Parts: sequence; structure tokens; C-alpha cells
Amino acid sequence: MYLNVQLKIIPLANPRGVKLSCELCGKQAYYQCLGCRITYYCSEKHQKIDYEGIHKKICGYLMPLKEASEFLGSEDQRIKLQKEIRNKKLEIIHLATTEAKKNMFEEKYELAIPAALQALRYSQDVYKKKSIESIPSYLLLGKATTGLKNFKQAEDYLLLAKYALFKSKKKGYKVRYQLHRNLGILYTFKKQYKEALLELSNDIYYSSLLYGPEHICVSGGYFQLGNVFYYQQKYSSALSAYSHVINIWNSYFEEKNTDVFDEALQAEAQNMFTRILEIREELLPESKKNIELAEVYLAFGQLHYITKKYIDAKKNFEEALKRYQLEYSNSNINIIQIKSFLREIELNI
Repeated sequence: MYLNVQLKIIPLANPRGVKLSCELCGKQAYYQCLGCRITYYCSEKHQKIDYEGIHKKICGYLMPLKEASEFLGSEDQRIKLQKEIRNKKLEIIHLATTEAKKNMFEEKYELAIPAALQALRYSQDVYKKKSIESIPSYLLLGKATTGLKNFKQAEDYLLLAKYALFKSKKKGYKVRYQLHRNLGILYTFKKQYKEALLELSNDIYYSSLLYGPEHICVSGGYFQLGNVFYYQQKYSSALSAYSHVINIWNSYFEEKNTDVFDEALQAEAQNMFTRILEIREELLPESKKNIELAEVYLAFGQLHYITKKYIDAKKNFEEALKRYQLEYSNSNINIIQIKSFLREIELNI
């Protein structure tokens, strides 16, 4: 962790012909990061956004990368060093992408942009500028600017992603479904629901081809589909889509397979469960609330349990247990499962 400290600089004191630009907006820089000493900002506000968004996690990478790129040595040494530099850049891409996704799902769109920009910058550095590997970064930028309601900028980023996909000869099911999902979200924000439904149908199709129709990575498409139906006031269809999301996640937790479960997916799950809980509270008749709310609390409990947030897990399991016990006997499989989780939690807190 590097300190959030900057040095004020005077542009007129720069060497002749040297213009230092803001990391976020490209305007004239007046501040320099004292950690890496190679990152500049136009204002304290942009320095703070970048620091919170990604810089605090990659500051320590930047100066060594710059020094390594200027290294002069034998050809063998340079080849070895270039491999090390490439691996470091790939680390930054992964780190920045994960951080951008995490901020996105927590709806911290302004903080997601710096991380997505870093991922794009290093993706274009490591790969070709319009390669398929740059598409995830364009998608992140498209989603973040959509969240900020900057729809024109969002559409521009998504069109760049679409063009890069068109130029690529790879099938790219992963980037295809992500592109369709982001376009679906954009059209939902713009209240173009017919277009949104078409994009989200394609999202579910391509993600199902890649992972299988009951995979957690497909659940986000069903969730967005549910959102469109909700905004169209097609509440029965919305509740059906949300039910599919919860069923997918509870089945996933039962399998105890966490191979693809990174911070970004954790944040996405948290966001989806919260939204579904609110809408079930709003729409469901009292006769159905206990069981269907219990399903969400059970999913929340398992989410917190596998991320070792045992206090939160206990709270949600207890709420799920209370609601299930109002409807079922103690021989119910969900009640047995929750009691088992609660016993294990007691051993960990």
C-alpha cells in the first residue's frame, strides 16, 4: 500500500518541450504522485479518484517498470528482462480489471474508470491496439460511463469493443456475451427495452455456450433480464428471472466449487441478492414471502460464509432459518443445512 501523497508542480518549470498530462483526463498536470513519481494529475480531485480507484494497488509496479524499460545490457539480459516486464504488465491488467469490476458491482462507477483505463492502456501495450484482448477494458469503460449516465461516451466505448471483435477471427464467446450484456445494460438505462431484451437474449445464449446454462456467470444475464421486465412492469416475468438467479447461486454454493469466484463475482452477487431481496419484499404476496425471502437470505449466508465474513453469514442464516421454520418442519433439507452452517460458524467466531 502506497500513501496518498502528492507534490504540487509548476508546469513552467518543466524542461522545454515536456508537457506533463493528467492521468485521468489528459489536461495540464499540476500534481505528481510521490510514490512512483511518474504519475501526474490536473487536480487533487483526480489524484484522489485515481488513488482510490487503482493507483494505490499498482503504484509500486510503475517505477520499476520504467527503470526496467530503460535498462541497457546484453541481448540475453534484455530478452529476459522483456519477459519479466511483460509478466508485470499482465499482472497489472489482471489487478486493474478485477478492481474495476469490483467497483462497478458496488456501483462506484467513478472509481471504476481509472482501473479500466489502466487495464486498457496495458492491454494495448502488451497486445495489438485493436486486439480482442482490449475488449474487456472497453466493456468496463462502457459499463462505468453507463452507470454515470454518460450514454454517448458509453456507446463510443462499446462500439470500439464491437469493432475490435469484428476485426478478430476468434470466436470469443466470453467477450461476445460481455458485449451483449453491456449493450443490454446501456439500452436499459436509455429505456430502450426492446433493444435491451434482444442484447440480453444474446448475452444468455453466448454465456450458456461457454459455461452451460446454469452457471453463475450466466446468472448476470438473467438478472439484467429481470430488471428490464421490472421496468416494463411485467412483474411475473421479472420474479421468474430473479428466481432463476437465486436458484443458480444456491446450486453453485451446494457444489462447493469456488474456482471462478473472484472479488468481482462476489461484488456482483452482493449487488444482485440485495436487489432481488428488495423486489421480492415489494412484489410478493405475504403467503409467498417467507420461503422466497428465505432463499435469498440462504444465498447471502453462503456468500458471506465462503468469503469468511462469519458474523454477516450468521445473521443471514438465522433470518433464513426463522422464515423456513415458519413454513416447514425441522426435517426440511434447507433447515438442516442452515443449522449445520450455524454450528460451523460458532467454531470460527
